[in-house]
Amino acid sequence: MTNIFKKKVKFSVQNELKGGVASWGRGISGTGGPWSSSESLLHINCKELTAAWYALRSFVKDSGLSVELRLDNQSAVSYINKGGGTHSRSLSSIAKDLLFWCEEKKISIQAVHLPGVSNTAADYESRRSQGCAEWRLCPSIFQSIAHLWNVDIDLFASEWNHQLPCFVSWGPQPTAWAIDAFSLSWSGLKAYVFPPFKLIGRCLSKARKDNATITLISPFWPGQFWFPTALEMSIDIPRLLTPRMDLLTSSQGVGHPLFRAGEHHLIAWRLSGNVRLTREFRKKLLNFCFKGFVPIRGTAMSQPGALGLAGVSHGTRIPLIAI
Repeated sequence: MTNIFKKKVKFSVQNELKGGVASWGRGISGTGGPWSSSESLLHINCKELTAAWYALRSFVKDSGLSVELRLDNQSAVSYINKGGGTHSRSLSSIAKDLLFWCEEKKISIQAVHLPGVSNTAADYESRRSQGCAEWRLCPSIFQSIAHLWNVDIDLFASEWNHQLPCFVSWGPQPTAWAIDAFSLSWSGLKAYVFPPFKLIGRCLSKARKDNATITLISPFWPGQFWFPTALEMSIDIPRLLTPRMDLLTSSQGVGHPLFRAGEHHLIAWRLSGNVRLTREFRKKLLNFCFKGFVPIRGTAMSQPGALGLAGVSHGTRIPLIAI
């Protein structure tokens, strides 16, 4: 499509979910992200230009490039090519930020109009990115966990829900440190891991393979196939997260239906693939004083410091503390 040796990149933009598709040489890559509650109120023209700004920072990491933006919104095309306009202060502000960023990176940019009927690739990528796998843990709860166990990189995050400045996204994101956590070595990382629930088992296998120590957030689902593995990999007492309406929220600020009513619980784990560390932890528990357990679904369990039982691993009872 576009000759990479000319250092030229082309990509199309769709504003449904800040989505975009870039192509260079024979390669193609897509990105997308949900609108926040405040962004959802923007005019359609501002959304189109914001989506272009988002896609530009996601795809273009090098300096000295020539970039062609394909948009199906004439106003956004005009404001980019003319460096602003007089009809909309909001559009001018977004265009100013976009062009200033390009100037700093020595990027030559041109916007062209691509009719919506022809913008199928970006439209598909934008809609495909939508899903129910991305949620944000309550920031105050996260801070309690981070104070307990030191973390400095968020391995499963995106532009809107990352808890740490350094984060890894699934696809291209404007400020992501890297893409695809499973393609990296977790060894030596102080990683915070809050993956889609269907990937929990894969995360445990990855931590074991890389001999890594991680802080994992998961549902308290003892019946799941991965739960005994989490017990076996524990190197500290798991923490049961106090149920609250905003424990997990979407980009629109809506609580997760499974957790906002307190019918299900989330648990924070300190896990390691290092067998020596797990054995030392279980050895320490032999001297742990169990004064009795509070049922997980009991009302007392929501009180800070309440004690419960996470499970049993290698004949050792693993306690559970609520925070």
